[in-house]
Amino acid sequence: MRSTMMFRCTVSRSDARSSASTNATQSSICRSVRNCIPRPCGSNPVPANDTVSACLAASLSTRSPFPLCVGEDHGRRRLYTVEPEGDRPEPVELSGSVGSVTVTAAEALVVQSRVDLPPEVVAVDLAGPPARTLLTPAAAARPTGRMERISHRAEDGTTWHSWLCLPADELAEPLPVLVWCHGGSLLSWIDWSWRWNPWPFVAEGHAVLMPDPPLSMGYGQETVERGWGRWSSEVASVAAEQVRAALRRPDLDARRVAAMGGSFGGYLALALATRLPEIRLVASHAGWSDFAAVARASDLHWHWLREYGPVEESEAYRRESLALDGIDPGVTVLLSHGCADQHVPVGEARAMYRALDTRKVDARLMLLPDEGHSIERAANVTAWYDWVRAACAEVLAA
Repeated sequence: MRSTMMFRCTVSRSDARSSASTNATQSSICRSVRNCIPRPCGSNPVPANDTVSACLAASLSTRSPFPLCVGEDHGRRRLYTVEPEGDRPEPVELSGSVGSVTVTAAEALVVQSRVDLPPEVVAVDLAGPPARTLLTPAAAARPTGRMERISHRAEDGTTWHSWLCLPADELAEPLPVLVWCHGGSLLSWIDWSWRWNPWPFVAEGHAVLMPDPPLSMGYGQETVERGWGRWSSEVASVAAEQVRAALRRPDLDARRVAAMGGSFGGYLALALATRLPEIRLVASHAGWSDFAAVARASDLHWHWLREYGPVEESEAYRRESLALDGIDPGVTVLLSHGCADQHVPVGEARAMYRALDTRKVDARLMLLPDEGHSIERAANVTAWYDWVRAACAEVLAA
């Protein structure tokens, strides 16, 4: 089966110094990845055969008899071996996504996890039998729910994938649904997260849908190109289709739906609320609606330049920005933001709160003075979870 592993391509800031170079970068950056096998010691990569559709990230060691590579592939981050001078990456049999790799003389020690499996350490004989588990330090956190892989085939023939987390036992009544949007944007739902963990919500009787829309990694170059510079017109539109398709399931309650996410996921949660009347609750951490305002103030200004071009010249900023008046006044919107956030300055949260409050939307704002872009302090994480869980109980009650 043809693999669709993706490698995160980057561009230096010098590539965005002028309008001409920025426009060239904007049009070509997401097509700059070529099929290759990384080589050690800084040597040039060699073309891979047709088993891969993009670059693999090298995970090299002088103790390994051959190169090791990692790459996202349909909801997993896999480990591959490559024979010396070979061009065919061979997958190593693992039950989870690779987090880190340490190579000894005889084997590789791999930290692996899944959305439904907390991190554990396994030992892999790179030329021998399947991996054996060495350490399970977070075994007590292993969830009791179940997880399904679901797919949606769009009218244009493309197929889009999601994870669906459900309680262990099937219930008589349809479940309220939380749609979780991943950050990034060049990420996907592939491994365990302590910060964005669906299982406390599943334990309280919710279904958690985790879609991978355009720009998600591990689904081929076309998936990245589909969403590049079109976060609203393509990414949000496809994500909305994924949600609509999932809500046709009889075990999900389309009358009780929430959308949540952080950073790019926070933006996408808001975008879904402008497209899906089924959504009654939004929880957006470090999200935004005004692309140009964030691009001007962000310390990641270079990233906006490479994907959208100069703020004063590109129509894409206005085209892709969200019109918050598309959110129904009956929707409850939770906005949280770290006051020290340099990626998405906190002023964006204040501006969105005021715009929503002016329209009599039930908007609620949580500002975290001691946090940056992410919520990292345990007490703040607990407060955020309690806040969101209370809103779910209030808004999505049967």
